[in-house]
Amino acid sequence: ARARAGGVLPGRVHTYCLNYIEEACKYKATYVYVLKPRLESLFNEVIYPPLCFSKADAELWEEDPNEFVRRSFDFVADFFSPRTAAQRLLATLAEKRAKDCLHGFVLACSAVLQRTQQATDEASLMQKDGALLAIGSLQKQLMKKEQYAASIEPMLRLHVLPTLASPAGFLRQRACWVYSEFTPAVFNGKKKSHGSPAMEQITQVFPRLVEL
Repeated sequence: ARARAGGVLPGRVHTYCLNYIEEACKYKATYVYVLKPRLESLFNEVIYPPLCFSKADAELWEEDPNEFVRRSFDFVADFFSPRTAAQRLLATLAEKRAKDCLHGFVLACSAVLQRTQQATDEASLMQKDGALLAIGSLQKQLMKKEQYAASIEPMLRLHVLPTLASPAGFLRQRACWVYSEFTPAVFNGKKKSHGSPAMEQITQVFPRLVEL
């Protein structure tokens, strides 16, 4: 609420708040009476915003994209990262409260991907990045559920494959990461899979990232 009102919320405090909610979702009393009635707003207002590419991310990407990528895989920094904390909270809810949460999370992400499919403005691209990060963070839960597992490859073909050719470098990087999370669903040798064109696109992305 403080961040939405334009106030300053230090990253470490933000992380602790998300960690607190993650712990609360594990207990029946706090989940049923506090979190469950607010699942939609919990995703839209608490979990999803820190997943999105931010203005601070954009500044770092422009100044030093190599440093941006390095920080994305800095396991020490992850302990105090609101983005990583939001990913953990999302995955914990989808695992421990799957019946209530998983389908709603998938629908919310799908709505963002549909809305931003043809978008080129910066705000929409940042939102798309957040939706892709959310989908990738749910990889374990989605792959275990037959109703979702069958839809992963078509979703990647429709929304992620074209993103590998996005003019926005941070989205190309995100698309590569999503494919790394869903490798078994795509690079499996099946005729209907789009593994070959995806790999061809990915090999074209890496030189462009190195040039940055």
